[in-house]
Amino acid sequence: MRKHTASACRYDHLPCQLTNGTVVSPDIYSFCCNGNIYPKVLNGRKNCCCKDSLPGGIPQVYNPEEHICCLGGKFPRRDSLGQEQGCCGTKPYPRVRGQLCCVPQPHENHANANLFTSLIGENDTCCGNEKYDSTTQVCCTDGMFKVRLYTKDNNKICCQKDYINKNTHDCIINKETNRLGKTLKFSRSCGDTKIDDRQDLCCNGQAHRNVSQVSSHSCCGDEIFNRNTHQCCGNTHTIAINMQCCGSHRDGEYLQISPICPVLQGRKHEVHILQMSNSDHFLTYNLL
Repeated sequence: MRKHTASACRYDHLPCQLTNGTVVSPDIYSFCCNGNIYPKVLNGRKNCCCKDSLPGGIPQVYNPEEHICCLGGKFPRRDSLGQEQGCCGTKPYPRVRGQLCCVPQPHENHANANLFTSLIGENDTCCGNEKYDSTTQVCCTDGMFKVRLYTKDNNKICCQKDYINKNTHDCIINKETNRLGKTLKFSRSCGDTKIDDRQDLCCNGQAHRNVSQVSSHSCCGDEIFNRNTHQCCGNTHTIAINMQCCGSHRDGEYLQISPICPVLQGRKHEVHILQMSNSDHFLTYNLL
């Protein structure tokens, strides 16, 4: 059962226009209510002003030990059966098991609050100002207290007030709006477009779609290559996997069996293969 307490005393010390038209300012021991000045405490009893937050209401003085104030409505603190009462919108209700007050915003009494009967054993709770069974339904809400009710589905999750399929979508923060929102699970930005990570590759902002055997491909500059058949030299061009990179120039590759790089911009690179051990080699390059 969601409880909503009666409005606490809230005094203001703004100038008060009396019923005779005179404007006065209450001191720290008094308050203004409906055009009259009253003491905050009289004969040991506290006085409050029940101000209507709705149009057309008339403020009333009340003792919070004997009455409650529900959005401007003054009611006895206990009903005819002696049950303590609380506020649900503009109406009082007995605070007993089986009473469920649902409001649009949590922890705040509201004019659009609704009072429901919830039987013992039922799994009722509030979704905004409506009640629902939490075993069969899901309540999704955003930061602005906007809510929606959905039939419960184990494959779905709340994303703000939307109920999304967690197998196909993610709930992430949008960098532009800085708010949570749904997006395709395998989708991401590539330049000015979106790609599917399951079948597409993004290379320097260039989208390559429907790549066969995408897991065996990588980027080399703006292009893609199959790592099983080629390799990337200097992130500028690809060569066959049985070749070796010799610099980053597109003519700078040589067969593993050849110790000399081809002519590179008019000069030769000689490759010296030095034996370090039975299994280790390294290459040195000398300009000829």
